[in-house]
Parts: sequence; structure tokens; C-alpha cells
Amino acid sequence: MSENPNLVVLAATNRKDQIDPALLRPGRLDTHVFVGEPDREAREQILAVHTRGKPLGDDVDIAGLATELDGYTGADLEALVRDASMRAIREVASEYDPDTANEKASEIRIERHHFEDALASTE
Repeated sequence: MSENPNLVVLAATNRKDQIDPALLRPGRLDTHVFVGEPDREAREQILAVHTRGKPLGDDVDIAGLATELDGYTGADLEALVRDASMRAIREVASEYDPDTANEKASEIRIERHHFEDALASTE
């Protein structure tokens, strides 16, 4: 590695306190960049990415959700959208037998209550 001056080592962790201090000394992993929780605008953009192409109900306000989800990380937001999506799918699937449920996929809408239920079940 010392023979290649163009070599760059990047590392990421959400538990910097668990890294051996010897790795954090100058000359090793000595430049640290803290990436905090997303702000409201970033949360809105993250939600937009994870809901793109999904059948959202008319009562789903992405900007409003972003405001309510202060403190949520990108991973938290992705999990929330996934959970709400699965709730919407299960809701339609439970109304029909398996063969008919496949034909009724166009009826799936992720509505506000799916997000609320997903939030309520999140720690």
C-alpha cells in the first residue's frame, strides 16, 4: 500500500466509539466526516425516492410525512415505506383468494393509514 500514493481507504460506521483508537490516530483513518440525520427537505427527497412508482393514495402527503418524521434516518424511512407497502398489499390480498388477488393488484393503494399503522408498530 505504501508504494501506491494514489490509494485511498474509505470506511464507514455508525459506531465510531467501537473503533480501536489506534485506527483513528493521525496517519491512519485521520479524516472523519460526520453525516447526521437528514433534515426535513432531505427526508422528503428520501421518501420521494422510496415511493417513486408506488401507487400512493390521494391522502398521502410526502412533504407532511417528512415533517412528522424528524429524527428518522434514510434507512428508517426506507423501512417505513416498505412496511406501509406490505400492509397495503396484505389488505388487498386478504380480501381475495390467491388467484384472484393477483388479478386485483391494480387495486393496491398505499394510503395514509398504512403509513400510520407502520409508524405505530415501529420502535
